[in-house]
Amino acid sequence: MIIDRKRLDSLLETLGDSDRARMTTLYNAMVTTLKAYNEKSTASRLKDWQAAEKALAEAVEEIENQSETVRPDPGNNEIVGTMADVAKWLRSEGYCAPGRDEPVKKSKVYQDRRKGLLSFADMKSVTMTEVMAYVARAQLMKSSVNRADETEDLNIQKLRHETRKAKEDADRKEFDNAKERGLYLKKEEVYLQTALKISALEAGLKHLVRTDGPDWIARIEKARNKPQELCDLIYPGIDDLLDQFGRMDEIQVIVKRRN
Repeated sequence: MIIDRKRLDSLLETLGDSDRARMTTLYNAMVTTLKAYNEKSTASRLKDWQAAEKALAEAVEEIENQSETVRPDPGNNEIVGTMADVAKWLRSEGYCAPGRDEPVKKSKVYQDRRKGLLSFADMKSVTMTEVMAYVARAQLMKSSVNRADETEDLNIQKLRHETRKAKEDADRKEFDNAKERGLYLKKEEVYLQTALKISALEAGLKHLVRTDGPDWIARIEKARNKPQELCDLIYPGIDDLLDQFGRMDEIQVIVKRRN
C-alpha cells in the first residue's frame, strides 16, 4: 500500500498533536529508508524500507478506519450543548481515552479543546458532528466494560454487606439477651470465682492435713509399706474434698469491716 504525500497531508489536518507527530515520524522514516535504498540497493536496506512503508500504511489505515467508525449521520446533526454537556454525553455513551476502560473525564475534554482536538463554531451549541469529529481525532473508544454488569455486581456486594450486618446485629442482640439471663459472665467475674475456689480448695487441703495428719501417722507407724499405706489414707480425703468443690456453684465471701 503506497501512501502519497497529498493523502497524508489531508489526514494530518484531522489529527491531534500526538497522532500528527506519530504519522510524520513514520512518513519520514519511510522516506529516509527509501533514499538509503536508492543510494545502495542492498537486501538489508530493502527490508528496512519495506518495513517502514508497511508501518506507515498500517497506521494510516487504522486512523482512517476509526474515522469511518465514528462518522456522524449528516442528517442528524443535533445540538449536544456546551462543553460540559459534551463531556456528560461522552460519559453516558461509555467513550474512553485510548488504552483506558473508564469513561472520559470532563478535564480531558477541556484539555483536548486546548490542544485543538475539539473544535466548534459555537461554544454554547456544540453539534453532534463536531463531537464525533473530536471522537475521531482523540481516538476515543467505547469501553469494553459492561457497566450494567458492574452495577449488578455492586448491588450484589451491597446486599451481601447488608445481610452480613443484619446477622451481626441479630447475633449481638442474642448475646445481650443471653447476658441478661445470666448465661454469660464477665471475664473478671470468672477469674474472681476461679481464684476464690482455688483458695478455698487450698484451705480445705491444709485443713484436711492438719486435722487428719496425726491419725495418718499413727496408722502407718507399724505398716510395712508406709508410702503406699499413707497414700491409701490421704487419697479418699482428697477425693471427697474435690467432689465437694466440684458441686459448689458459688462461694460466699463475707467482708468484715475493721474496727
